[in-house]
Amino acid sequence: MNDRELRQKDKRLVLRTLMSQWLPLSSTVMLSVSEHLPSPIEAQPYRMLTFLDNPSPELCVCTSEGPMLGYVAKMLSLTLQQLHLPQGEADESTQRILGLTRILQGTIHVGDEVYCIDAQGEAVIITGIYVVMGADLLSVSEVPAGNICAIDGLHPPIHKYGTIASRSNTISLSPPLAEKGIVRVAIEPQFPKDMHRFTEGLKSLSAVDTALDVNYEAGGEMTISVLGELHLTRILEDLATKFAQSIPVNVSPPIVEFREVCTSSDQGTIPSFLGDPASRSGLSIKRNGWSAEIQLWPLPFELWSSLDAASTDVATALLPYMKMDPWCRNSISWWLERYWRIDSSSVSAY
Repeated sequence: MNDRELRQKDKRLVLRTLMSQWLPLSSTVMLSVSEHLPSPIEAQPYRMLTFLDNPSPELCVCTSEGPMLGYVAKMLSLTLQQLHLPQGEADESTQRILGLTRILQGTIHVGDEVYCIDAQGEAVIITGIYVVMGADLLSVSEVPAGNICAIDGLHPPIHKYGTIASRSNTISLSPPLAEKGIVRVAIEPQFPKDMHRFTEGLKSLSAVDTALDVNYEAGGEMTISVLGELHLTRILEDLATKFAQSIPVNVSPPIVEFREVCTSSDQGTIPSFLGDPASRSGLSIKRNGWSAEIQLWPLPFELWSSLDAASTDVATALLPYMKMDPWCRNSISWWLERYWRIDSSSVSAY
């Protein structure tokens, strides 16, 4: 460091300059990754455990020889300008959807025919392969096993995530557990003439965003499920700037739904008002070192029929039962607080 840099009044700038020259962040992180993280060959055995409970020994070997197997973890939306492709007559903002893929076995080449296992084995031709280099994408002709790349030509058969292979009879890799939307809103373009372009843009956005669910109700209403208000804001921003440009949309207030809640078995016994324990059904899940047991009870007929008749007001629906006797009041209060997360005091005040 020269004298001019050392004479800075702001000592934070001096420290930042010193650290950037002594330990540059990019090279320091890269050296730490190469030193402490296992190589793809070493990581392959336990990496396959995230996809399959009992992977075969052949799948636990990371080799560039033999059939190709890859897992598409996410779809990326990029413009032609970001891909450094000739734009021609297309606008520079035209979106191209690529699959961010880890090659687990074999080698993938441009022009190869691969099968989308999760899309009934539909065959596609690989039109481009890119290696992510920081903020840039470097076009390459092939990528061997152990590397992560962005592949062009997988959409629309691959939606959100999936498995690709050079053989159609390859086992499908189970996708990881994904977040499900808890906020649902109705959405539509303001002008009917934009419906087709809006629908296509929403389909592309749904392929890119793994947490976005698009549904069509029985009455023809289009709804989307998102993770929250911030996620909804991001969805609307992406629609306006990338996928459905200059299309004004109408968004309804959030649609509130009844949801189930998981509770641990040490929070007490199940009350008797749920009915005969023999009527319950169960499901056991074992995966990656953890296990869960789910038990289901049918709602009493009188309770769910009243909720269905007065679904807009839970308190009104339960008011007749709350007046019956203390046992019924306590049972319903337990149900509201434990499973619907509704404060029973607001119901008891009626």
